[in-house]
Amino acid sequence: MCLLCAIPVPCSADVRKWLAWNSVPTHPDFPFGDWKLDTDQYWMHVTDHGDRSSPHGWEIDHILPRALGGSDRPCNLRARHWYGNVRAGAAVRGLLDD
Repeated sequence: MCLLCAIPVPCSADVRKWLAWNSVPTHPDFPFGDWKLDTDQYWMHVTDHGDRSSPHGWEIDHILPRALGGSDRPCNLRARHWYGNVRAGAAVRGLLDD
């Protein structure tokens, strides 16, 4: 059990995906939650998880990157557009290479 978010750990990939998607607030123009706007202001669609060829694809992002001590606990996961996730990963790798 994650002591921070009270969710069983480890959880399945589907549960992690659902938790990450639902960690992003629902946009008022899309109340059913199938479209969301990530922290970088990129639109994501729920069905485009893992699709880097889609302009609305998204991935599970670690808020505190694992390379910097972050965990796979559900409270450290969020949905993020794939492009922003790639850029953030490159920035972390750049920090670690210095």
